[in-house]
Amino acid sequence: MKIKSIHAENYLSAKSVSIKCSTPVTLIAGHNGSGKSSIRDAVQHALTGEASRVSLKKEYSLLVSDEHDSGFAEVVTGENKFSIVVPSGKGNHSEIPVLPYVLEAQRFAQLDENKRRSYLFGLSQVSINTDKICKQLIDDLKCNADKVERIKPMLRAGFPAAQKSAADSAKEAKGEWKSTTGGQTWGKDKAETWTPDVPEVDADKAIKLLDNARKNIAEIQGKISIETEKLGAARQSNSAAANSAEEREKLES
Repeated sequence: MKIKSIHAENYLSAKSVSIKCSTPVTLIAGHNGSGKSSIRDAVQHALTGEASRVSLKKEYSLLVSDEHDSGFAEVVTGENKFSIVVPSGKGNHSEIPVLPYVLEAQRFAQLDENKRRSYLFGLSQVSINTDKICKQLIDDLKCNADKVERIKPMLRAGFPAAQKSAADSAKEAKGEWKSTTGGQTWGKDKAETWTPDVPEVDADKAIKLLDNARKNIAEIQGKISIETEKLGAARQSNSAAANSAEEREKLES
């Protein structure tokens, strides 16, 4: 959009303004109270239909210069003319969705993170393609393919969910590293060169310990076998006694 001319009559302090924008950049300058801000507000109101200084249409009479009943602003761009008449609020406005943010930069800054993201995706007409994003993470940013595949399902829930999942996984991995290394804090450079300390081992002593352990295991297994046989004999004796008592009852009856 290129503005060719601006006209305003009795719009706030812009009581009689006619500007032809014949250069790429038009600078509007003047003393305090001469109507610079009023021209800006008039341009925004004509282009977007939104007033800067009042929020309700019934308050549009406050936008009319003192001692006048009505005012207007008109912005000409190419073949289009956009306008606003106050206090009636009638006019023709642009339907370009980005104009409010171009004319009022702080509006974008006031959006929360999710709304800014949605706005930028809509503005650039970019859609979230999970496979494409994962491919870019691996090919362009050289991310670990296994880790990217791990967070891929979370991308369907949005970037914040995927980021949180990745952060939680990283925190868990660092905790495992600290446990494995005996309390050392994880570091990228340290991780690449770290090796566990090799304990000093007395081979003869280790062999003796192994032999003793094997003997202890053999003794325990022998005791288990003996006790198992005793348990089997006791169960058999109990079963025989129960059968004998049952037969005796039958004979007595």
